[in-house]
Amino acid sequence: MLRFYGLRVLKDYLGHVILIGLPIFMITFMSYINTPEGESVAAVAGTITIAFLLMFHIFGAAYTHEGIEKDFFTPMRMRLKAAPVNPVRFIVAMIVYSVLISFAQTLVILAYSMVVLGAAFQNLPLVLLLFIINIVFSQLMAAVVILKLKKAAKAQAVMMAYAIGGPVLAGFMFPLPENTFTRFLERYSTPVAHIRTAITGVLNSDTTDIVLGAALALAFIAIITVVLVRLSESVKT
Repeated sequence: MLRFYGLRVLKDYLGHVILIGLPIFMITFMSYINTPEGESVAAVAGTITIAFLLMFHIFGAAYTHEGIEKDFFTPMRMRLKAAPVNPVRFIVAMIVYSVLISFAQTLVILAYSMVVLGAAFQNLPLVLLLFIINIVFSQLMAAVVILKLKKAAKAQAVMMAYAIGGPVLAGFMFPLPENTFTRFLERYSTPVAHIRTAITGVLNSDTTDIVLGAALALAFIAIITVVLVRLSESVKT
């Protein structure tokens, strides 16, 4: 079972091209056009890399919702139900491999940003841990959405809305008006905003932001895990 899901994710060559090539292109383009005159591109590459990685982690959740649709909402469902294995284990395997491949893609993009663009990241191990939290939440959310909606196209639409709306509210896409409400949105509006708050805390050596942002994101992971467990009961019948 584990080998099957591993090969399925690894053989999605188009997905790898999109989820590695497109972020690299966007990071490079945005870094160069946002570099102040007379400064190195490295001055902005780090911040831009973080923003695009957080956003593309959400797009990478397609591995989970497309895989679960194939397994449980197509004729293949009957074959899986006949297997002497709890169907929930298939969902767990899909999520685990999706997390691993999304993290591997993150490492490739980070390596490019550091080697080619000269980006530097303070306390990189902690930043990587926060990336993992964002990836895990995104994959869990995708699993919940597909189990609820039962169609990959509908799940993709919901995840797309979150992938765009979340970063907009968090101030990734463009600066929001400066006021108390928008500052609240940038820090606490969504789990991706929580992770951004934590990563900003890492870069600014602000322990309060690190702990608060990570704790809020982990709380959302706990909540969505409970929801997923309840929805997973439906695949047993």
